[in-house]
Amino acid sequence: MGFVHRIKQLLGLTEAPQVKTNIPDLIDNNSSVQFVETPSSNIQERLISSVPESTLDLLWFYDGPNKNLDTEDPSGISLTWPISKGKPEPLPYYPSYREMTPEQRGTYIDWLTDISAPIDIGYVFTFFYGLERQITIGNIDKAVQAIAQLKQTHSQRSFDYYSDNALVFAALFKQDPDILKYINPKTANPTNLILSEGYLSKCLSARDIIRISKSIGWDNQRYIKLVPEKFITNLNSILITQYGKNVYPLPADLSDVPMVKVSLANLYLNNEKNNSKEISVSFHTPVSIDVPDFSNAPKIKSQLLTIIKAAHDTTKHQLGQERKNQHTKAKSSSINQSARNINVNTGWPMAKQSSIDREIITYKDMLRFSPTEKPVIYDTDSDEVKNTKLRIFEENKRSEKFFPTYQRGLIAYKRGEWEQAETLWMSVMELNPPIITEKMAIMLRKEKRFKDEIDVIKMGIKYSNKADFIRITDDSKLVNRLSKAETFYNNHKDQDESKGIEVTS
Repeated sequence: MGFVHRIKQLLGLTEAPQVKTNIPDLIDNNSSVQFVETPSSNIQERLISSVPESTLDLLWFYDGPNKNLDTEDPSGISLTWPISKGKPEPLPYYPSYREMTPEQRGTYIDWLTDISAPIDIGYVFTFFYGLERQITIGNIDKAVQAIAQLKQTHSQRSFDYYSDNALVFAALFKQDPDILKYINPKTANPTNLILSEGYLSKCLSARDIIRISKSIGWDNQRYIKLVPEKFITNLNSILITQYGKNVYPLPADLSDVPMVKVSLANLYLNNEKNNSKEISVSFHTPVSIDVPDFSNAPKIKSQLLTIIKAAHDTTKHQLGQERKNQHTKAKSSSINQSARNINVNTGWPMAKQSSIDREIITYKDMLRFSPTEKPVIYDTDSDEVKNTKLRIFEENKRSEKFFPTYQRGLIAYKRGEWEQAETLWMSVMELNPPIITEKMAIMLRKEKRFKDEIDVIKMGIKYSNKADFIRITDDSKLVNRLSKAETFYNNHKDQDESKGIEVTS
C-alpha cells in the first residue's frame, strides 16, 4: 500500500503524512472524529482481557501502562481516543488507527482478539505497519511469526507483496535465511526471494536458478515446465561437474554486482540508525534495504545462462532418445504382431529366413546377366526397325539398372531394415514409378507415415507422366491409390508419424 501512496505523493495527488510530535492529540471542536464517551480504563481493560498476549506485545501505545511509542505511526493506539460498537464505514487508503472513526476503532480492537479472522484488508495493514516497526527495532522473531500467521489467512495482492518484502527485509536484517520459509513461493516476487536466499547462503541451488531463469533472460521454458524434475537433475549434474557440488557459488566480492531495494510499507518509520556492517540500511521514507541483484551482474548472468542452456540441451537429447526407444518398442509390439521375428536393431518385422534366402538368390542371378550391348543398326534397316531396336535397348538398360537396386531394397525390407529399403527404392523411383510407389506405399502405411504415403504416391504419378517414361502399366491405379490414401490420412491424422521423404539418386 505504501508504495502506491508514495507515488501519489510524488505526483502531488495527496498530502504527504506529517510526523506529529505531540502524541496523542486532544479531540477539538474542529475534529472530524466525534467524541464517544468511552473511559480509557475501559479500553485498557478490554485490550488486556481480550487480546492475546502474543498480539498485545506487538502493539504500539502512545500512553497508558503499555506506552512504548513517542513518534507518529499508523498502528499507534491512544487510550484517550474514543471507540464504539456499530457498523463501520470502509477504511480509506493507507489507514491509521488515529484517523479511524470510533466504530472502525471498535472493529479493529475486536479483530485483534483473533488476527486470523476475516476482515477488511485495511485493518490487517494497520496491524502490519506496527509489525514492520517491530522488525526495524530488532524484535524480529515475534514480528515474523505474526506476519506468517497473517499470511495464512489474509491473501490480497498488495498485502502479499508487502508482507513478502517485510520477510525478506527481516531475513537480511537478521542474516537469517530461515525466515524466508514463510514466503509463499506462488505469490512472492521470485527474483527478490531467490536473490535474498542466495545472498544469505552465498550460493544458488538448481531450483533457485530455474526460478529466476526468466529474470536473467532464459525465455525457453518448455522443458522446465514439461519435465521439471528431469531438468533439475541435469542442472545438478552440470553444477557438480563444473563446481564440485550441486550449487552455483556466488562471489564474495559484490563490488561489480548492482543493488536493488526491498522497501517496507510503513512510511512513518523513524530515523533510527543501524550499525550493521553486512547490510546497508537507509531509514528514509519508505525504509528499504539493499539486496545484491545477481540476476543483472553480467558475469554471473552469463555463467547461469550457459549452465541453463547445457541442462536444456541435455534434457532435449534425453527426451529425443526416450521417444526413439518408445517408438522402437511400439513398432516391435504393434507392427505385424503375427511376425515371428523382429529385427532387434530397428524394431521392424523380418520375413522368414527361407524367404530372405530366395530373394538373395534372385539378386545373384540378376548379376550374372551380361550387360546389354548397343544394337547394330544396318543401312538397310527401315526407320521403324531402327526405332524398335533403340527402344528395346533403352528398356533393357533401364531394367538393368532398376532391378538389382530394387531387389536389394526388397532384401533389406524382408530383413526388417526398412530405412535402407526406403533409400534404395527411392533412388530408382524415376525408373519404374508404379512398382516403387506400390512397395513404398505399403511400407509407409505399416510405419504409420500416412502423410508420407500420400507424398510418395503423388511423386509416382508425377514420374509416370514424364514424356520420356515408357509406361508399363496404366497410372490410373496410382490415382485410385492416392484417393484412398488421402481418405485414410484424414481419418487418422492423430496417429500420423510422418517424417518426410527424401529422393536419392
